[in-house]
Amino acid sequence: MPQLDTISELNSNIIKKSSDIEAASKLYEALSTLPESVLADDYDIAVRAVPIEKDLTLMFTSLTDAAGKSNVELGGFTLNVGGVYDSTNSYKNEKQIDGIPYLNIIVSATGNETNLISFGQALYKTLPLIQINSIQIHDGRGNFDVNFYFKPIKALQIVKEGNNIEGLTSAESALLKEFSSWK
Repeated sequence: MPQLDTISELNSNIIKKSSDIEAASKLYEALSTLPESVLADDYDIAVRAVPIEKDLTLMFTSLTDAAGKSNVELGGFTLNVGGVYDSTNSYKNEKQIDGIPYLNIIVSATGNETNLISFGQALYKTLPLIQINSIQIHDGRGNFDVNFYFKPIKALQIVKEGNNIEGLTSAESALLKEFSSWK
């Protein structure tokens, strides 16, 4: 009897692996129809806009760049990390807005009022994408409550779920082009 269980288990694994190979083949076929340079550029911009992981270095670099452009001095940061992984690497209790996880940071900065307003405007046009929840400015000090977005993806899972990979719409292409100018 144990041999039949082993054979059944092996057949089940073979079917699963065959399904994974078929999904990967479909993904490869869909991606191979797109020009490589366009695909690489679009992917780079999309991943800079919404990174595939929590990248604190990228987030703090964005804050520092915006501060430099605005001539303000950054003070402290408060991170509200949230979200943990379980044993299957899926998110539990992750902070999300419209299904996209984010990391909340409270940023304090000092400078004159005009420069602090300029800092808020510079934050709006940084990558990764930032949502500014609130701004408080008083006596040369500012507090900025911002969300940095990220989106973990599994390409194979996208194909398995039956989603078709299609080219970008003209609106999506225009949005990526705008993002690319934000640097």
